[in-house]
Amino acid sequence: MRHFSSLALFSIVFALILTPATAVRAADSSTTLLALILAPASDVAAVDSSIAQDIASAGRLRTQSQRLAKLYQQAAMDITTQAARHQIATTISAVDGELARLAKYDRLANTQRPLARSKALWQELRGALNESYSQTSSERVNQLV
Repeated sequence: MRHFSSLALFSIVFALILTPATAVRAADSSTTLLALILAPASDVAAVDSSIAQDIASAGRLRTQSQRLAKLYQQAAMDITTQAARHQIATTISAVDGELARLAKYDRLANTQRPLARSKALWQELRGALNESYSQTSSERVNQLV
């Protein structure tokens, strides 16, 4: 059974928390993000561009973690190993940059806890990606993603 990764969950929670109520007319918080996506452009224009960029940044955390897991498996199977290892290093840098961009939310009560959890999981994933390949490390990388 596959579960939401914490990074994926953080990106969804982050988007729901930061989406201004005036930009979206949704019945409840579970439909807020969907309503933002489906809202007319004039409604979405009210969203501050900085917040929109931060929401996109949080979303990139999810895709980057999935990409890292794929690259880790690719390197382990000796499929363009050098290129995969280079892309892992580049992607690790990109995730570090995204988390640094979101650091300003460390001080906000409603985002502090999910962001701290995402950072802790990222450190664990980063450590697993730096280990040499084994069945155990492969399983751990997949669990964290």
